[in-house]
Amino acid sequence: MRLHLGCGNEYIPGWLNVDKSKDSAADEFWDLEEPFPLNDNTVSSIRSKFLIEHIANDKQFFNEMYRVCRDGARVHLFVPKFPGEGAVDWDHKSFWNMRKFNYLLARNRDTEMGLECNFTIIEAIEHVDNGIEILDVLLGVVK
Repeated sequence: MRLHLGCGNEYIPGWLNVDKSKDSAADEFWDLEEPFPLNDNTVSSIRSKFLIEHIANDKQFFNEMYRVCRDGARVHLFVPKFPGEGAVDWDHKSFWNMRKFNYLLARNRDTEMGLECNFTIIEAIEHVDNGIEILDVLLGVVK
């Protein structure tokens, strides 16, 4: 299964497109602050564009992505780069740059930090789109 989280109006054929908003192009509507309604180890790919900065408990979100992904799965995340233009917004609950990704991933399976996941960074690209600095990060799942 390929999972497109926070799809908004970007529908990807062949993927399970998920969003909280009923006004989106989603196949299913989930509250992504809650456990995902999927079995463990069932997902081969996750794509999420401009979502994780809206998640209050990012550790729980990463744990959930890890739980549903099988070994070797890929997680492709796009996020506005902090402190760049577009990163600080009234509804953003977390702020991301490569230092935060490296910090988070250096603590893989650190239960004292609340992390029960194990990801590696496969590729990280920083670019600008319409004046917004973006991190384009591809993670690998290691189980």
